[in-house]
Amino acid sequence: MIIKYPDPKLGVVCTTVKCDEARRIAKKLIDAWTLYQNQHKNFYVVGLAAPQIGIPKNVFIAFKEVFINPRIIEASTATIVSRECCCSLDGQYQINRPKSVTLIWTNISRQLQRRSFDDAMACVIEHECDHLRGIMLNNKGVIYERSDGKELLPPIY
Repeated sequence: MIIKYPDPKLGVVCTTVKCDEARRIAKKLIDAWTLYQNQHKNFYVVGLAAPQIGIPKNVFIAFKEVFINPRIIEASTATIVSRECCCSLDGQYQINRPKSVTLIWTNISRQLQRRSFDDAMACVIEHECDHLRGIMLNNKGVIYERSDGKELLPPIY
């Protein structure tokens, strides 16, 4: 089950995880992703991070891939304006992000990976890495639309 803001678990900085544990977490992430997607047919989930299911470990899934202990090692100085949503937070946020990032991580087969991501894919990677550092969109983005008509949300500190 995906936890929602203001659950304090969303503000925790995650710790390194071993591959065997990461595999178990990845299965839970995929199960939560599938359940959420089936319940919210009009909202496509691109990625999901372990803290969003209450597990403070450095794992996320995105683009049908598992990212274990990911770390952004390069980010462009050029930025783009991204409009983002989050399964753990209501509304849509406008946020400035680097246009490209280079990430290193371990994949589910225990192989070290390095890849550059650009534009929307870079934004997804950055969004999920933010979750692993306890950062939510309402910490750094400007809300431009609430999905439920309620007042704006304060950041988690």
